[in-house]
Amino acid sequence: MRPGRAVAGCRLSQRRRPPEYEEQPKMPDSRIALATAAHPDDVEFMMAGTLALLADAGYECHIFTIGNGNCGTVTHTHEEIIRIRGAEGHSAASVIGATYHEGLANDIEIFYDPELLRRVTAVVREVQPQIVLTQSPQDYMEDHQNSSRLTVSACFCRGMRNWVSHPWVAPTMQDVYLYHCQPYGSVGPLREHIAPSFIVDVTDKIDVKEEMLRRHASQKEWLDVSQGKDAYLAAMREGCAGMGKLAPRPVAYGEGFRQHLHVGLSAKDGDPLGEVLRERVQNLWAVVWECGSVGVWEFKLPHTPILPYRLPLRAHLPPQQRGRWAAGRRSRPHRPPGCPAACSGPRSAARRAGRSPSWAPERSPSSDATCGRR
Repeated sequence: MRPGRAVAGCRLSQRRRPPEYEEQPKMPDSRIALATAAHPDDVEFMMAGTLALLADAGYECHIFTIGNGNCGTVTHTHEEIIRIRGAEGHSAASVIGATYHEGLANDIEIFYDPELLRRVTAVVREVQPQIVLTQSPQDYMEDHQNSSRLTVSACFCRGMRNWVSHPWVAPTMQDVYLYHCQPYGSVGPLREHIAPSFIVDVTDKIDVKEEMLRRHASQKEWLDVSQGKDAYLAAMREGCAGMGKLAPRPVAYGEGFRQHLHVGLSAKDGDPLGEVLRERVQNLWAVVWECGSVGVWEFKLPHTPILPYRLPLRAHLPPQQRGRWAAGRRSRPHRPPGCPAACSGPRSAARRAGRSPSWAPERSPSSDATCGRR
């Protein structure tokens, strides 16, 4: 029988495509943005400018505080301050036409536990956001860190039918892209510097951001007494001005963010925030060089000191690729100061022939000992 010919009475089974060619399920698009934080006024301090820009771009915006703000007072009772701060949250959200979702737990009781996660998941499923702005996973306060973890987990399990939210809301399957704002002062709880990966220019929205923060009038007295943050409106502007100076093209006021890994949140990687805001977003850049089996990752942030981190960039690659960048592209020889030329980059034909390239100094035992390679 010739190939391609069927025998009478025989039934040929169809050949299935390999799994990589199977069409992947497409998740519906959403033009909804959700900003989550631990307490009322946290969104206004760190990410309200970006949320206002998304509102102008046609996004339906929501603000959700996981905590109810009950500890943010030195004068009011428990019930009074919850009512006051809830009203302030609604008032602040109305400045940009956003919907405000009131807190679920008391301050200092924002723990990463199943019951609270089920309640946060219910809000995420109800809103069905595409873009989620939330707090940094490293911050000076546990409430902030736990709110970030709860938000990430709620977005991750939004589509799990067997993860029951409280109250029950049907699972949703839209793509979610999650961004973490900067911690207060860009410093973690162990005094480590935390650098953003991109800056959003919010100069045009700084007055809107200030007005939203001004609506939280009950916090001026509390912050003055508890943390010494006199003139908290000016402190917000000062923080945004400092972030704006970090941009490659400095701006008057900026907000910094880091994007969360897309795995488990969207069908494919993407950056809708950068696509929507376009020229308002400036990415910070990094340079990688290789020296021996260890690479050095150096953040080049304007107006800040260089922050070196040593990463094993080549150890996990096959031997034939260890002279390449981790991204798969062949790297140009780039040598740190003091490292001999023969140590960096892929081996050249001259080195394989037993002689040094014209641009390299003569090798010596002492130079090999200097960089640790033999």
